[in-house]
Amino acid sequence: MPANVRAKMKFVGFLQRGLPRVEDPNHKPEGDYLLVTTGGGGDGADLIHQLIHAYQQDPTLTHRALVVLGPYMPAKKRRKLMRKGAGIQLIEMIEFDNRMEELIAGAKAVVAMGGYNTYCEILSFDKPALIVPRVAPRQEQLIRARRAAELGLIEMFLPEEADDSLRFAAALKALPGRDPPSKTNPDLRLQGLGHISEIVGSWFDQRLHHHLSVVEG
Repeated sequence: MPANVRAKMKFVGFLQRGLPRVEDPNHKPEGDYLLVTTGGGGDGADLIHQLIHAYQQDPTLTHRALVVLGPYMPAKKRRKLMRKGAGIQLIEMIEFDNRMEELIAGAKAVVAMGGYNTYCEILSFDKPALIVPRVAPRQEQLIRARRAAELGLIEMFLPEEADDSLRFAAALKALPGRDPPSKTNPDLRLQGLGHISEIVGSWFDQRLHHHLSVVEG
């Protein structure tokens, strides 16, 4: 960032996510599963194709996978993926879920593109994760995933690396045994909301102090 912009910025950290106050014990699948999410899904079809190919190419990949396609995936791509995945018993696909926190909390590990919300949920629920970020036309997922991989929080594959089905399958097989973020980076704290409150509170204190000074003057 240019210095004049950076001087106006305050890093607050990522936001802690939690489970609903009233959980539905029947909402998440029974047993162990990988959760595969594309976030909104608008550009997530490639990741799901790569996942299906990995299962097709490696019969030793036996983890159950729950795939959430995302509400913004184009209908034509969604139907194609549903047909393509129907022949793989280990893969279950759904279009959308409004209680993603419960699905992530119940998963053994997460495969995702690494949008902001999903990344916060991965850290909040302390899940081993493999992130295949979008690299064009925007690179915020790539920047976030690269830094997180450098910190040991997640494993990252570039899209072209995930195109190697056997390599992708090997990473998927190993993923549930990967250390969660709390072990790879025990100093991690998700205190963004608290920091935002402190910063905004200080602004109000400054305005109140200024107002009182004007009144007293």
